[in-house]
Amino acid sequence: MDTMKDHFTLLFKLCLLTGYVPVSWRKARVVFLSKPGKSDYTQPSAWRPISLTSFYLKMLERLVDRHLRTQTLCSKLKGLHQFAYLPGVDTEAAASRFVGYIERGMEQKLTVVAALADIEGAFNNIRVGAIEKYLEWHGIDPLLNRWISFMLRNRVLRSTLHSATIDKQVQRGVPQGGVLSPLIWNLCMHELLVNIRRAVPSLFVQAYADDLVLAQTGIDPGTVNHRLKQGLSVAAEWCRSCGLNLNPSKTEVIPFSRNKRKTVSLPILLGNCELIVTDRARYLGLLFDKALNWTDHIALKAAKATSQFALCRRVVGRSWGLGPKVMRWVYTAVIRPSIEYGAVVWAHALKTQSRTSRLVRLQRCALLAITGAMNSTATTAMESLIGLPPLDIHIQARALSTWHRLKRNNQIYWSPLQTGTRSHVHWCTEKSKEIAILLVPNHLLDHSDSSTLAASNFNVQILPRKEWESDRSLSTKGIVCFTDGSRMNNCSGCGLVIESRSNSGTQELISFSIPLGKTATVFQCELDAINSVANWLSKRKVSDEAVTIY
Repeated sequence: MDTMKDHFTLLFKLCLLTGYVPVSWRKARVVFLSKPGKSDYTQPSAWRPISLTSFYLKMLERLVDRHLRTQTLCSKLKGLHQFAYLPGVDTEAAASRFVGYIERGMEQKLTVVAALADIEGAFNNIRVGAIEKYLEWHGIDPLLNRWISFMLRNRVLRSTLHSATIDKQVQRGVPQGGVLSPLIWNLCMHELLVNIRRAVPSLFVQAYADDLVLAQTGIDPGTVNHRLKQGLSVAAEWCRSCGLNLNPSKTEVIPFSRNKRKTVSLPILLGNCELIVTDRARYLGLLFDKALNWTDHIALKAAKATSQFALCRRVVGRSWGLGPKVMRWVYTAVIRPSIEYGAVVWAHALKTQSRTSRLVRLQRCALLAITGAMNSTATTAMESLIGLPPLDIHIQARALSTWHRLKRNNQIYWSPLQTGTRSHVHWCTEKSKEIAILLVPNHLLDHSDSSTLAASNFNVQILPRKEWESDRSLSTKGIVCFTDGSRMNNCSGCGLVIESRSNSGTQELISFSIPLGKTATVFQCELDAINSVANWLSKRKVSDEAVTIY
């Protein structure tokens, strides 16, 4: 194994130094996957070409990707609100930011207009020359830039249908399914977001892969229209420079307003084409409606899930077919997750019976299939029998769980004061106050920044219990730390005292206490006290000293 490692290390180094990819690595087999929801599958755009490249090339790509994905670069990309292929962000964070912006504008009774831009064939058609320029602009090492350019310009794709096989060399685009492709696209997309921010600073803009959304709020509809048009013009110009196309026929414009009579009468143009103005639009798997009441989205998801479960229902009878455990798994692991996606932005809309009744009917259908009960059996009785909470309550719990995750990852962009009492931000914030675990300070629950210290930096000794039967706290030399966590009168906190002891005497270095709210446990308080000691010692850069923590 060590011999193979040495060979691969030498081979990979030579590839990067010479900017070369072996001939056998350049060949990729292409598999075409159909895009869901397309009406005509005779069109090439209805299929997604996935490149199955050499395993050795993927290994080298992975090493390059890990080298490039520094914390600084990822923070830079997330700073302009890219939500794809980066740690700590996802579609639900992107949806929450976008919905919060709309809710803020509607709360202030402003004109809110959003454009959902479609970049046609983004991954397949971007020019390699543009990729080289943007890699250089981000300060990527010239050796890596040259190697990436060679890899993209010398790809050979092989497609097989029955007995026919075609090989084609391509010199544009990035391979869908490639390890480096997502990062390359993010680096290119960053330039577009920078250009839009410079041209129209007031414009809301964010991207998820090749999905670009622009939005503008204002008092005057004409000004909103003009700024949105400016942003779209910048996007169209960037696409042309990269060999791409901003498709006006698929770019939708949706005005948001709680006033049903309020409409956007001014046309929005992209070049010489007037964009489609619609009352409903899809973005990140969510169906947005003009009033943002989520009625259409809930109805669509419930209807789709019901039809999916009806297909499973055909193989189940009261005395034959799949067993109750399997049907419960189908419902909880396949059907229900398809409904609860994005619940953080629309769960607050489940206040009216007209919306929850669709979910009740779906769950009742599942309960009858699982239990095999008679049609007259009460829904609540079946839910209690098999331990399934009502679907609307489960969705609200899922929304609060997502909100807590976004909060821990610093992905909350709006406050309830900005978005108003009818917003998802206000609902999630208020509901979180009713759940004790969600009130625990974030640093007690966040382990994302934990790191492993090199064993050579220090030596740890955990003495057996018998060694501590006698009081050693007064005889210990070096740095001595006393920590304690407690909970009294429905309040939690921790405290610590750090002393430096030597033959000449004892000196107190620091002592303080930390309030930890009303919900932290004693165990969490104890751990936070020890963690505070470790942080203090780390900042003080203690070396060559014995540290004892009590």
